[in-house]
Amino acid sequence: MINSPITNRPNTRLITEFPSKNIIAAYKALNIDIERFVSSYENIRLYECIDTGYRFYYPYTIFGDGKFYEDIENNIAEYYFKDRWEHKIALPRIHAEERVLEVGCGSGYFLERLVENGIAAEGIELNEEAIKKAIQKGLNVKHALLENYVKEKAGYYDVVCAFQVLEHITSVKDFIDDSLTLLKPGGRLMIAVPNNNPYLFRHDKWHTLNLPPHHAGLWNKQVFTEMPKYFNMQVETILIEPLSNYKEWFLVQKNHYKQHNTFMYLLCCLVPRPLYKFVLRTFKHQIQGRNIIAIFKKK
Repeated sequence: MINSPITNRPNTRLITEFPSKNIIAAYKALNIDIERFVSSYENIRLYECIDTGYRFYYPYTIFGDGKFYEDIENNIAEYYFKDRWEHKIALPRIHAEERVLEVGCGSGYFLERLVENGIAAEGIELNEEAIKKAIQKGLNVKHALLENYVKEKAGYYDVVCAFQVLEHITSVKDFIDDSLTLLKPGGRLMIAVPNNNPYLFRHDKWHTLNLPPHHAGLWNKQVFTEMPKYFNMQVETILIEPLSNYKEWFLVQKNHYKQHNTFMYLLCCLVPRPLYKFVLRTFKHQIQGRNIIAIFKKK
């Protein structure tokens, strides 16, 4: 039995398998070679933690290295978004007198916003090029692993942030435990990840960048709601990004119905673009979008 990366309990079940050759072909279409990660396995498995609903890929040896992320950045336009929805949610909730650590800060876009607001902020990052860019901006960014940073800064921070990081990590429990160790009592942990509930997995499980070696796990609101049962923290808020990319959402539904419901597929083909854009714009707050942010308070 495979242990859950969140609870470390063997209360898990196999959901499905992905043929490795299909994953290789999907990335090849993006001009990215991943054979070195998955070719040793005929199938990559997707398990679910029954306690929390968290889904994770297995084995853990198949996930990307520095070269892989360089290839992604070079072949996928705007892979690193700057003006992110979760930044707009997090920034007003952080106060000038608070100390902040951003884990996986990249070249420091969010750190810049914090410093501009008079907030004492620093970051840790593993990408050397990103670190150089951040330092050139005058930001306090270091090359460090989270588990090593804990030894120096336990109980030091008011806020620890990790935006679009946790979906790449296999040792989720260690990551959360270390983040909480860095926080003062009452400090807040802010996590933003892709939201897999709306259509990214349910209707498009072969979305390439949602597969290994890019993503290690699939997150949704249920997982964050259940997590405090296993950590020294409580939920402060969980927010889901409203739908913004109408065309993408509509095409995913259309392709899904093409395979599973001929009548609905034909109906989608008949809907003119101005009409579906109007309908989706009107009801967008009732449709879950691409990202989710969870803010926890350390007990």
